[in-house]
Amino acid sequence: MREPELSKDFVWRYDLEEEEFVRFIFSMAQPIHLWDAECDYSELLRDNPHRAYVIAIENFMTVIVNRFKSLNLLDRMFAYDSFPISTPEGSIFRYDWIRILLDVLLSRLTSIRDCCFLFAAELYELGLDPRRVNLAILERSIGDKEVTVLLKGITDAARGIRDERDRHLHRGEQRELTDESDQIFELLSRSEGESHPRFAFTKTDGTNHSVEMDLAQMHSKAIEKIRNEYHREGDQLLKLTRELFIASGSEFEKRWAKKRDVAKCVRSWEGP
Repeated sequence: MREPELSKDFVWRYDLEEEEFVRFIFSMAQPIHLWDAECDYSELLRDNPHRAYVIAIENFMTVIVNRFKSLNLLDRMFAYDSFPISTPEGSIFRYDWIRILLDVLLSRLTSIRDCCFLFAAELYELGLDPRRVNLAILERSIGDKEVTVLLKGITDAARGIRDERDRHLHRGEQRELTDESDQIFELLSRSEGESHPRFAFTKTDGTNHSVEMDLAQMHSKAIEKIRNEYHREGDQLLKLTRELFIASGSEFEKRWAKKRDVAKCVRSWEGP
């Protein structure tokens, strides 16, 4: 069963809940959760496969919807600007805050592709091990050219961010956050609130000098660059996922109707 809806108390850039096919699936699933709550999935699959099919599609669709939802919350978290954050376990500084959010963003945004692959595999009932689902297998197994072209587009979208995730997770590389030195940004963020952020350096003649750094501006520029990149990639992924859902409707209805026709129990609203 899908998670409770989050209150939309700010403008959501990434929202699939109002899409026609999403609303259709969710509305079909609600009576099943209500009236078939005592049945496990295997019983549904045996006796009323049309309902099991709805629940399976709902599960994968919900994951995709929630992945996009989380991007809206990341927008809100990136906008936070009251540092350091005091906690019982110590302070959280703005440099660390951005780094952690960036890790979450890379994971959430790039996982949308895999979630769409799994959704398509379930829609067409390919029976694949989830670990083996990839674009090549889907292109060979799905006869609908429109769907496979959209899956290829989803694969190509956000490729730069996916490559960054792989470099970060598998090779320990990470992007530079500022045009200056990230080490300076990190040091200044850890001394925030103590005095005006200044960075001292020694010239070649041995004299000491200090330069005042605008920590808020460094932070703002770093956030702006990250948000511009993931909004560009996220917007493209959202567009393609919408189109994937639209293209999936007729295939779902055809397969659902065949399953309904062999079900043990067909309720009045499920009839042809």
